[in-house]
This record gives sequence, structure tokens and C-alpha cells, in this order.
Amino acid sequence: MRTILDMAAAPEGHGRMQAPGLDVFRSFDWLRLAPAGPAPARDFRLPIEPPARAELPDGSALCAEILQKQESTEDGDSGYNVKVGCLQWNRVTAPLAVRNWRPGDRYRPVGFSSETKIKTLFQDARVPLWERRLWPVLTSGEEIVWVRRFGPAAEYAASPGE
Repeated sequence: MRTILDMAAAPEGHGRMQAPGLDVFRSFDWLRLAPAGPAPARDFRLPIEPPARAELPDGSALCAEILQKQESTEDGDSGYNVKVGCLQWNRVTAPLAVRNWRPGDRYRPVGFSSETKIKTLFQDARVPLWERRLWPVLTSGEEIVWVRRFGPAAEYAASPGE
């Protein structure tokens, strides 16, 4: 019990310990108590061809659909990438697949001038370690075109003028 309290009181850092029947994780300002047991398989890859819904190993789902270009609203918002993170369909050339994030993955999200490691995005957004394991990315061939929470890759992003 003392170790758990010490983990909770630490000003920063990551940590993990096991107690009988319990896994305790520390990541950023989060402390997670979970039943002990095997971790779910890390690697997954699921082909997805819109319109489709892919059930992910963590119980969430990724929905892919083809939308027609929307007209801009009075405030100039077309809905593209502000609300749903759309891809420009004619730029996607290879079959799509959803897979988990893997160490070393990098891409250039909308608004970035160069590629960045997804791990760096996780750190900047303070995404806890246990959430990263099955974090979905959408690929076209081997190229990352979209990442949950961080949106489409700049070179594949839909824009109101297209």
C-alpha cells in the first residue's frame, strides 16, 4: 500500500507495480488500478473499405464513410477536419487498414510543418501509457493517413475547396 501512495504522491514520472490481483500504473498525473492479468495482444491490423465499421480490440470502433463535399455554413465552417477529420478520398491510393500505433511511427498532422513521432504527440497531449498500446492509426499501404485524436495527415486532409 505504501508503494501505491508513493506513486500517487510523486510530482512526475511513470511507474508500474503489481500487488496480489492488481496492476497499478502511474503515467503523468494519472494513477490506474486494474485487475491483474495478461495484457491484450498489442499488434492488430484490420482492412477497412468505406463504408465500414471496424471493431477494435479495446472495445471501441472506427467508422469510415464516404461523404460528399459540404457547403460552407454562415461562419465559414465546412465541417471538414474541424469536426470529423476527413481525408481527401482521391489522394488515398492503396487499400486502407486500421492498426495499432507502433514505436517509431511518425506522420505530419494538419498544422505541422514536418513529420513528428506519434510518441511525441502522446507526450505533448499527456496520453497515459496504458491508452497508447492499442491506439488506432489508419494507413494507406504503409503510410499513416490518420491518427485518433491527432487527425489526418496534412497531405491527405480534405479541405473546403476540394
